[in-house]
Amino acid sequence: MQTEITARVNGAMLPKFIGKTLDAPNEAVVEAADGGQVKLKLNASISITTNYVEVIGTVQDASLIKVLHASNLGDGIDLTVVNGLIELAAKHPQIFADV
Repeated sequence: MQTEITARVNGAMLPKFIGKTLDAPNEAVVEAADGGQVKLKLNASISITTNYVEVIGTVQDASLIKVLHASNLGDGIDLTVVNGLIELAAKHPQIFADV
């Protein structure tokens, strides 16, 4: 079985590789529900196929999450509503506690 060789690229090189399979570093920068930027450290088993995802992971530092699992949530989520729910759950944990 022969494996296709892929190029390793950075962001500036992407326009030269449109339509090609490539290899890129395994970290993504995403926008959190409150608009803040968060880095996600991914591994090969994580598949992100939609614009919005929910991740379960371990916080490595103030802006980096090592992703253990990702759930694709689709392409049309209102992050303002999501952020409101997150803040409400933090303010009233007794309402959202596991039963």
